[in-house]
Amino acid sequence: MMKGLNGFELLETLTHQPKIIFTTAYSEYAVDSYSVAVLDYLVKPIHFSRFLKAINKLKLDVHLVDRQNAEASAKILSIKSGTVIHRVKLSEIIIVEADGNYCKYHTKSGMIMALGTMKEAMSKLDSSFLQAHRSFIVARQHVEKVESHQLQIAGKTIPVSSSFRKSVLENFT
Repeated sequence: MMKGLNGFELLETLTHQPKIIFTTAYSEYAVDSYSVAVLDYLVKPIHFSRFLKAINKLKLDVHLVDRQNAEASAKILSIKSGTVIHRVKLSEIIIVEADGNYCKYHTKSGMIMALGTMKEAMSKLDSSFLQAHRSFIVARQHVEKVESHQLQIAGKTIPVSSSFRKSVLENFT
């Protein structure tokens, strides 16, 4: 019972849904909680065993997300540079930069230049990457600062073009 809007209305305004366990005196809103994907809905007075069950559900959910992130960081990308094929973990890639008919893969250990387009590079990457400009793809996990027209990543300033601005801002708000 907040002034101006309720908890459900607040959750619907968020771009990225946090993990939520409702604790309330109002059992009539329990069905509505499914529409905002809450983990659990506890009605007061809350028994300790019921509270522990909700916390265990949260721990399990967080564990599954952690495992998915670990699996994603273990994914390997093969990048052909001349006659050499580099095997790079996706988690090691920081920026992909267009350079004429080539793409520069900036990684934690250096730069790899490969023949190809940004469209081809983006198709090899997963959802942990986003295109910020026609010449730049960035790893979201490495972005340090987000502004409306640029990103700071690994000490570099990456422009955000107007055609990608909405997507970039949605991914970081």
